[in-house]
Amino acid sequence: MFPNRSNVIKIAFIPLLPLLLSACMYAHSPGIQDISSLRWTKKDNTPKTVVILPFFNNTSEANIETLVRKSFYDNFSSKNYHDLELGEVDSVLRALQNTSSESWKSLPPSTLGNLFRADFVIYGRVEGFRKIFLVLYSQIALKVEVEMVACKSKSIVFRKTILMRSHEGGLPLSISDIVLATIRSGLQMQKKDTLDLIDRLNRKLVAQIPDPPSPPIASIFTEIQVASFLEKKKAIAATRQFEKEGLRPRIEAATISNQLWYRILLGPYHDPSEAAKIRSRVAGSSQFHPILIHHYFPLADNGHQI
Repeated sequence: MFPNRSNVIKIAFIPLLPLLLSACMYAHSPGIQDISSLRWTKKDNTPKTVVILPFFNNTSEANIETLVRKSFYDNFSSKNYHDLELGEVDSVLRALQNTSSESWKSLPPSTLGNLFRADFVIYGRVEGFRKIFLVLYSQIALKVEVEMVACKSKSIVFRKTILMRSHEGGLPLSISDIVLATIRSGLQMQKKDTLDLIDRLNRKLVAQIPDPPSPPIASIFTEIQVASFLEKKKAIAATRQFEKEGLRPRIEAATISNQLWYRILLGPYHDPSEAAKIRSRVAGSSQFHPILIHHYFPLADNGHQI
């Protein structure tokens, strides 16, 4: 158990010999509450889209959840998934907040999957963060839990909790050793050491998430979801404005949380860079926060497009 979820910094003069003898550069405890039931069949070879939602912070350390989420995303990008950029995810959630009284936190995974057109959503929680400074010894401890949930089945396909610590200190043999140990322990408390611990924890965490198959991709096209409206007339008015700018928008209806939404879409574009340029253009000339939606057509075992 993590003894205290609040951020604690202690400065004290106490006998340190038993503590220092056991000190090392870093240590971690094995994960608890592990679920790793994610399995892939040979036929299930379409690229999987994953949304990494904003992490929750159960500590008193401000913004620690943002740092952990960003590091998790950076490490997760090496996996064989299509993960939406954090900025795109946050833009959609802000737009949802502005148009609905219901918070995204109360939406089930199936609704979030429909909103983002995603196969999986990832929830993260910073369960503990602690700093200890004892003159000659310092420690930073971080505890994070991550859940990966299948949108359609709402089942947890991966869950892992990791507690990791970073230590600095040693047994002083002289006055100069005491001075150097004190300096090293103070430097350990700097932000870069926290970031290093966050990155090491996320590398270990992400490495345990199973990769889906990596099929050869025959073709890919991208659409731009510009905005969503509850009122069809507002969607029509917005499309007319985009038509004046030389774009060719269309309206697509979708049901989310038992409400009918009217999405404005642009595309398809077979050149992802072209889609990215148009998205930037639309974002700069309007109040909307468009996101890119990628579509893949994998090859079958015989080399033909499925």
